Amino acid sequence: MRLLLLLLAVLLAACPPTLGDDDDAADDDDASDDDDAADDDDVSDDDDVADDDDDDDGTPCGVADLLLRVEAQDSNGVQQAVFGAGESVTLVGQLSNICPFDVAFETSSGCLLEPWTLTNSSGAGEGRGCDDAITPWNLGEEAMLFDIVEMGTMSPGAWTFTAGFLGGQSDTITFEVVAPPS
Repeated sequence: MRLLLLLLAVLLAACPPTLGDDDDAADDDDASDDDDAADDDDVSDDDDVADDDDDDDGTPCGVADLLLRVEAQDSNGVQQAVFGAGESVTLVGQLSNICPFDVAFETSSGCLLEPWTLTNSSGAGEGRGCDDAITPWNLGEEAMLFDIVEMGTMSPGAWTFTAGFLGGQSDTITFEVVAPPS
């Protein structure tokens, strides 16, 4: 009997019972259901659209919430603002999913990012061809997709690269290609 009481005391000390609501406040964010924002549905089936999650502002998370970032990289994949004469330039568009689930969408071509423009300081531009095939995409939960265009060596000068996405996102960078020594 003593052994049984000792075992019960050890168990109670290791795992004390909780009585009622152990959350310190009526709406404690440590609770399993911490929907404290107006419509911050952290569950798979919320009250406004079947099987979607909502941002803190109460809107469904989806295509418009994807993050777009562009950069110019050297041949080693390192982002650069200035490229030496003869250095190879690669333009990269990165689309990131911050939603807690996959986001599926379609583009009107085989290119992930449109519009896509590259212009120098005199206004001359470089183009990119995309096919006309409607292309389905699926961006996994907290994953990234990349749109990569290898430009190779470019003419000297300041260049501006802008890319857009169908959710209205746009990002622009400016980089420089140095002229060769004369």
